[in-house]
Amino acid sequence: MEIVMEKLDKIKSSSLNPRKIFDEIKLKELAASIKEKGVINPITVRTAGKGLEIICGERRFRACQMAGKTEIPVIINNLEDKQVLEFMVIENLQREDVHPLEEAEGYEQLMKKHGYKTVDDIAAKVGKSKAYVYGRLKLCD
Repeated sequence: MEIVMEKLDKIKSSSLNPRKIFDEIKLKELAASIKEKGVINPITVRTAGKGLEIICGERRFRACQMAGKTEIPVIINNLEDKQVLEFMVIENLQREDVHPLEEAEGYEQLMKKHGYKTVDDIAAKVGKSKAYVYGRLKLCD
């Protein structure tokens, strides 16, 4: 796996990302940190047309834009849509500030678009209990 620097204008957000809400204050704090210290962890992207699409690292990408950066370290990992969504859902679960409805919508996408048949399948994939995943999915009703 190789880390390379890529121009921000070559990278776009993913329409698959279930996370849509970003705390503006925390984003500004991250931008200030990036301005001073740079990006510590690269984002993960995949090729998309003539550019790159974010798999993991949307906040870091946005904070770099706010900080006036022109490049960001990336890891290019060419994955299929199902794998991308799995990465996104799992990474978002590791965050404390993900809105429960966004998490639920991620699970719902896995079931509707990517062949997950049961709550058991999702729970096993993301390391959560069946009851937890089922409870989240009920939010989509």
